[in-house]
Amino acid sequence: MEAVIEDQLSARLHGDDGKFVAKNRKALCHPDRRHYAKGLCRKCWHLLRLSLKPELGEAIRVRHADYFQRNKRKISARNRKWMRANQGKNRIYHLKSKYGLSADRFTKILQEQGGCCSICRRTLHGRQAPCVDHDHRCCPGRKSCGRCIRGLLCKTCNSHLGWLESGRWILPRAIEYLAAARAALRHSGGM
Repeated sequence: MEAVIEDQLSARLHGDDGKFVAKNRKALCHPDRRHYAKGLCRKCWHLLRLSLKPELGEAIRVRHADYFQRNKRKISARNRKWMRANQGKNRIYHLKSKYGLSADRFTKILQEQGGCCSICRRTLHGRQAPCVDHDHRCCPGRKSCGRCIRGLLCKTCNSHLGWLESGRWILPRAIEYLAAARAALRHSGGM
């Protein structure tokens, strides 16, 4: 395999006269990407380097951590600026990667609910983004397949629902507790 790649590299890198050719070459690994080094795109070249010399990975990690420590404020400011400028992109990416939910489907669900939380019916607006509720029996992790989405909730209802789902025995006991407390208050003349 390596010999074939070397032959292809040699043919691509050198013209008929054997001289180096560097005009707008395409990568052998991904023809839709530009050539970076050794006939490979940038990503594949770095993966190849790391596979040949694993110690490079640790050296790169240390160098990046050191750079971050020295430039923490500058990096944080740049990230905040990007987040403000690309709020919509970030939310769309989050919905797609975590819930398999497109922006159009999210908007459609929100419109079907009348812009309100499915449980408390309060309007979903402001700084806090609506929470996507999905059935954890279908997708037990933090990600969803996209087929088990039940609706959009406010943060309060989503948190309460999570607690209730994790301990179904809690709700009947909470109702008993509140009823007993109310009866005790009434009996003592507090109400």
